[in-house]
Amino acid sequence: MNRYLLIASFALVLTAGAYAQFAESVLPNGSFEEGLAGWTLSVTDAQGLGAKITEDPAQAKHGARSAQLDLPGGPSTASLASPLTPVEGGKDYLLTFYFRSEGFSDTNLFAGVNLQFTLTWLNGEKKPVPGPGGAGLAYGAVPDWRFMCKLYHAPAEAAFMALSYRMSCDEKGRPSSAWFDRVQLRPWPGGAGEALNTWVYRVSEGTFNRNVYRRVADDDTPTGFAVIANPEFMTNSGYLAGGLYLRTLVPGQYRAIFRLKAGELPAEPQTLLSWDLNTASMGKLNAGTISTADFRQAGVYQDFSVRFVLPPDAQFVDPRVAWSGAVTTSVDTITIVQEKEYTPEDLKALMD
Repeated sequence: MNRYLLIASFALVLTAGAYAQFAESVLPNGSFEEGLAGWTLSVTDAQGLGAKITEDPAQAKHGARSAQLDLPGGPSTASLASPLTPVEGGKDYLLTFYFRSEGFSDTNLFAGVNLQFTLTWLNGEKKPVPGPGGAGLAYGAVPDWRFMCKLYHAPAEAAFMALSYRMSCDEKGRPSSAWFDRVQLRPWPGGAGEALNTWVYRVSEGTFNRNVYRRVADDDTPTGFAVIANPEFMTNSGYLAGGLYLRTLVPGQYRAIFRLKAGELPAEPQTLLSWDLNTASMGKLNAGTISTADFRQAGVYQDFSVRFVLPPDAQFVDPRVAWSGAVTTSVDTITIVQEKEYTPEDLKALMD
């Protein structure tokens, strides 16, 4: 048994035949069946090397077409931006898409060609507002279509979202191509679901950086111990909790609960922590920040609950909390709650 495992309990059995409900995507022409209509193309190619963005009728994961970004090697960029998509501020959205690539790197390390996606949130006046962004994609070639799945919480002020795929190459980069298909942004139901299983992990028993942070006595925790980051003794920011590498979670819907305590709450709010649900092959399933303003009271533990969707082939999930280095912070436990185990029908609805 995993020595960090405290509790594994069954709380509810869902009615047989109850499937997850997935809303329709609000992002238009995400499968490029209308070519590149509605998408904005941008290419920089000062040396006339042949960088381009096209629709590809020979490569498709869904339907008959995909979008293709080509860089022939040498300094150049190609960006593909979605239509401006209406969203509701304060709501959750599930972004899913497929991509594959050729060229890039043989070692999965950066070799001159970079591929990433970004999300830009805008208010009703179509001005950018702070919110969760995107992420880099694999440095190495991905010959087979790879499914990506990210859950985002739209900023309260958001009225629109724009998704952009950007590929860049420097003078050392090799000729490379990337394809995208079945891009969907689906509204995600609000509220926590009932618990099928619950696993609670004590961070003080080992899932923290012992070279930076300290395990200390704490009467406010059930075990009498916690992990603390104190700016009086350390100034380096970094992961206050992480390293669980959970490999036994099955595809489905989950929430992660971080039990945290802030030693003080400064008059001016500041970012205290960042958190994420990291994987081996799909990057972060969800990520965000926690401000000092999010705590109700100094010196009192508080639960912060975040949701994530786990597709197949993620290999592991590692819930992590990174400290900003500014305010004394303690972490007690990380709890994973399973709300739904996906059936084959669920997975088809998620990934088709």
